[in-house]
This record gives sequence, C-alpha cells and structure tokens, in this order.
Amino acid sequence: MLREARIVSVQDKVGRFSFLLIAILLVFALRPFLESFLRLSLLSDIFFSLVLLFGIRAVSHRRRDYVLSCATGIPALLLSWAAELLKTPVMVPAAVFATLFYALTMVMILSQVNKQREITRDVVMGAVCAYFLIGILWAHIYFLLESVSPGSFSLAKELSREPAHFIYFSFITLTTVGYGDILPVSNPARSFAVLEALIGQMYLAVTMARLVAVHISQAHRQEES
Repeated sequence: MLREARIVSVQDKVGRFSFLLIAILLVFALRPFLESFLRLSLLSDIFFSLVLLFGIRAVSHRRRDYVLSCATGIPALLLSWAAELLKTPVMVPAAVFATLFYALTMVMILSQVNKQREITRDVVMGAVCAYFLIGILWAHIYFLLESVSPGSFSLAKELSREPAHFIYFSFITLTTVGYGDILPVSNPARSFAVLEALIGQMYLAVTMARLVAVHISQAHRQEES
C-alpha cells in the first residue's frame, strides 16, 4: 500500500501525460539529427517504443484501460522489433496492432480530458498528446494502405516507403499545410487525407475551445469565491 501511494504521489506531481508528451516530442526533435548515425527504421523503432511504453503508462490508472493498451501495444512493440532485428516480414501486423493501440490510447486520453471540470497543466498536456496521437494514428493508416495497395501514394524520388515518411505526410495533412512532395493518388488515400484534415481542424475548434471555456468558467468561480 505504501508503494502504491508513492507511485500515485509521483504521478500527481509529474503528471500522467508529461512523459508521453516528452517521448512524442523527442521523435520529432532528435530523429532528424540521428539519421546519419542509425538506420531510419531502427530510429523509428527506438522512439516509438518510448511512445508506446509511456502511452501505456498514461492510461494505466484503470485496470480495463491498462489491459486494452497492453493487449495492443505490447504485440506492436514486439513485432516491430522482430521485423528490425530478425528481418522477418511482420511490418504490416505490427502496424495493425500499432494502429489499434494509438486509436485506443487517443480515445482513452480524450475521455479523461473531457471528464475534467478543472483545467490543469496535466489536462492541457493530455489534450496536446491526443492531437499528436491523431497524426501518428493516421500515419500508420497510410502505411497500411500503401502496404496493402502499393501505389496509393506518390512519393518524391528521394523518399522511401518507410513509416517515418508517412508520419511526415500525416502531420502535414493534419495541419493542412501540404507541401506536395507526397501525394495521395488513389481514391481511398485521398478520402483518408481529407478525413484527417477535417479531424485536425475540428479537434482544434471543439476540444481546445472547450478547454478554454472550462478555464474561463473556472476563473470566474475562483473570483467569486
């Protein structure tokens, strides 16, 4: 009981979503500088192992959520490393489990965020994590689509069909920037790209607007008390 109390105390002080957000940011901040030292696929496995592990930690406050996240995240982790170390053709099954994991984690985090009646730093971090997970989730969907139906995307000559490049395309689509070096050419690919762009805009308009409204209401209550 004392050990559990200490763990809860640490989570309350640090925040449930802090480590997950740091792991996600490391993917974008450090990977470009390490590509000359390590293979792109190996880097992706290392960084997304961190995201998977801290994602499980972020939603592990309820037993059901913990079991679901482990049931999808651990197979994704093991299969991705098997594909890298043993050179076995399991990239598609790994991406399937990863897609399920990121979808479940995103839904769980949003559920936790929307239940809060007080806006704290951890709640804001949770909302930011969910936004990043949307982009990562859609990247795996694009990779699966390209794996099942090759030629769904047109990539610049210098780009390979690594999952990392679909992460880049996903976030460019999510933020509606669109540089044009990766293009959806099949009808399913175009439909998914449109859907992601709409979700990205709706997320900012609905979820973030709700957080602002709750924060304003919270500030008014504090002033009145």
